[in-house]
Amino acid sequence: MRPPRPALLAVAVAALLVVGCDGLGSARGSNVVLITIDALRPRNLGAYGYARETSPNIDALARDGALFQAAFAPSPWTVPSLGSLLTSSYPHQHLAHTYQLPGKNSAIARMRDDATTLAHVLGRNGYETAMFFQSAYPLIDVGLGAGFDLHQEIRDERTDPIRAWIRASKDRRFFVWIHFFKPHTPYFPSARSDGLLQAERLDDHRPLAEFWPKEECSRRRAEATPEELRIRMGFYDEAIRDSDFLVGEVVEELRRSAVAGRTLIALSADHGEEFFEHGGCDHGHSLYDELLHVPLVLWHPGVVPAGRSLADQVRTLDVAPTILELLEFERPKEFVGESLAKHLRGDDANLPAFSGFLIDGEDAVALRHDGFKYVHRPSRLADELYDLRADPGETTNLVESKFHPRLREMREQTLRWLEEGAQERPLRRLHLDAAERERLRALGYVLDAD
Repeated sequence: MRPPRPALLAVAVAALLVVGCDGLGSARGSNVVLITIDALRPRNLGAYGYARETSPNIDALARDGALFQAAFAPSPWTVPSLGSLLTSSYPHQHLAHTYQLPGKNSAIARMRDDATTLAHVLGRNGYETAMFFQSAYPLIDVGLGAGFDLHQEIRDERTDPIRAWIRASKDRRFFVWIHFFKPHTPYFPSARSDGLLQAERLDDHRPLAEFWPKEECSRRRAEATPEELRIRMGFYDEAIRDSDFLVGEVVEELRRSAVAGRTLIALSADHGEEFFEHGGCDHGHSLYDELLHVPLVLWHPGVVPAGRSLADQVRTLDVAPTILELLEFERPKEFVGESLAKHLRGDDANLPAFSGFLIDGEDAVALRHDGFKYVHRPSRLADELYDLRADPGETTNLVESKFHPRLREMREQTLRWLEEGAQERPLRRLHLDAAERERLRALGYVLDAD
């Protein structure tokens, strides 16, 4: 399925769109659909140059909208990253992340009660709001449902309840956030996608698609053949295709309900995924770009310029301010992100991107700015510094070879960021029942047993 082309909608929506003197349309009065996809690497999407046809519907949105080539998440795992997306603040500000308990494993903290979310702002401005989600985490208990009128978990791979809600809400202004779980581990494609992108089938190679705990990951790194790793990536790609299909169903429903021409779609991910680029599997354990680089697409016929590809570095915490500016709503003072509308107008501005908060609660931080990346991990003997223009794969640590003129500056910025986080209010621990803890452990999230 493909979203409607802007040319087909131009006449129908002309009366709804106000074009400013800068040439960028206004989305005032438009609906908002925010789609996030778990563990989605941009490098595995056609819109970002991938050869396999993993994402025809996402690619169509990118062709008809704006594609941000260099968007980065504030954390390499779900809860803190999605919290930042919704609140336009860093994890140490909204507080939904993991932390270390003395002598114990890590624990998840709830989002602060007074955090302002995008749903709060749009709800106060007359929008009906809903949240549909698939996740290993109890996202509502963590606090990510704050401000939404409706919370509904999707326990199968169907969009029926989402599409029914859109149809029922088509005569009102609405904001819906949809979080799809695939391609998170295990990489089990549906019957629809199994065998679609490679000859191998899941039933014959299931161990290659399963979640690999740390010990299994280390063993596979040493023993797995290139052929086995190719098959594993193939299952991941087919799992992407599953969520892409669901994206297509949502966009098609917007068209059928005759609201596509007055709907702003933002599509992104909570984090990426590692396939041994730096010796690891899955996500949450490091701050390399394969885990922090995420897709970002904005789409609105007649408002967002079609076919725009932007190379500027941006952050997912900039998404909420962008939506509010396009809708012509005032942004809350608590939002620390910046609107990307200026990027859509053609202005150049590379924004510094901080990321941190690993699953094990380590206070690791990465700063990515002006072509360089600095990583501070207290558990390691040496920090890391990479010249991303010469070394995009982050393979040569400049700290180890010589003193670099950017090192001191970026280290000071990072330590200030850490110090700011340490001054925030105490964390509120999230208590999980036995079933929730077991489900998280099965996916590699080792949490305290309360």
